[in-house]
Amino acid sequence: MKRYNKHWILGLCAATMALGLASCKKDADSVDTLLERNYPPRVYIQADRYSVPVNSYPLLHSSTGITGNNVGYFTVRLNRPSTQDVVVTLKSTVSNEEIASALTLSATEVTIKAGQIASEQVSATLDLAALATREAAEEYTVKVVIESIKSAASGVAISSNLNLYTATFTKSARSEDALVVGNSDIDFSAVNYFDMAERASKWTVSQVTSGIDGGNDPKRVIDGNYGTDFASNNRGFSFVVDFGKVVPKFRGVSVYYWADWAAPREIQLECSVDGVKWTNLGRADISGLTGENKAFVGLKKAYPARYVRYTITKPVGRTSVTEFYAFEDPAEASADDIFGGENQG
Repeated sequence: MKRYNKHWILGLCAATMALGLASCKKDADSVDTLLERNYPPRVYIQADRYSVPVNSYPLLHSSTGITGNNVGYFTVRLNRPSTQDVVVTLKSTVSNEEIASALTLSATEVTIKAGQIASEQVSATLDLAALATREAAEEYTVKVVIESIKSAASGVAISSNLNLYTATFTKSARSEDALVVGNSDIDFSAVNYFDMAERASKWTVSQVTSGIDGGNDPKRVIDGNYGTDFASNNRGFSFVVDFGKVVPKFRGVSVYYWADWAAPREIQLECSVDGVKWTNLGRADISGLTGENKAFVGLKKAYPARYVRYTITKPVGRTSVTEFYAFEDPAEASADDIFGGENQG
């Protein structure tokens, strides 16, 4: 009797386990069906640089064209796989409607395969050649959204808070590439530095980058005192010098630093006759120069200017500017400049 009961109990357990396994499989299928019906997947956009707060791409506009990263990438994704392909259409816009035709998407219809959670990568590209005639500094913000779901399982919907890809392309003003540093074939030996009396009495300095050391005393880079400066730690800065009048043939600057080790690696110059419209004269790498060669920045040709903006584009650990001078072509120097004034240095 005990043996009979033992076999009976074992058989009952085996049958129960078999039923349980079958029930589990049925329940698993039911869960998928239940999720698909009651909690359908949401489709959204994710940038390839999703960990970066802002997808920002600088574009450098030189005399030979525009260079820089002009392509942003993203994928269309699901928060969980779907039992059917999900096909969506995309819509793109750019903040400046004048260049709308310069923006292209690699695909305007995107598919996420059944059982997958991401589409193939999609690119948003700005045609740099189409921007070449635009000389001013400009910013273009590209936005892409999922416009509609073309086909999908019932209930699949567009995410209400993740349906946006944004990339900002920042183009510099077109550069004249006019800066000359170090040894060159251009003879600057006859240039005339502006009158020192006018420098002291009529020149002003403004638009100093906030937060730099010495910035609350703008005169210190034109006061003739090499012991005062504008300075910063691991941070570029800029300032604008106003000559007090338009100089017809501005030809360059001499900018002095606390020491060679305190000079920036790269600088940029801009000039303007009215303080509104600026000419980007270009950038210069001065990292390999020393002494006077590091200070002297000439121009390939003369430009009319009343205002000059000096910008440190690549600083060093401690960057320090002590004095700022400027010079012009000798043909434009007045008798006071040549005979009554005092040359720099």
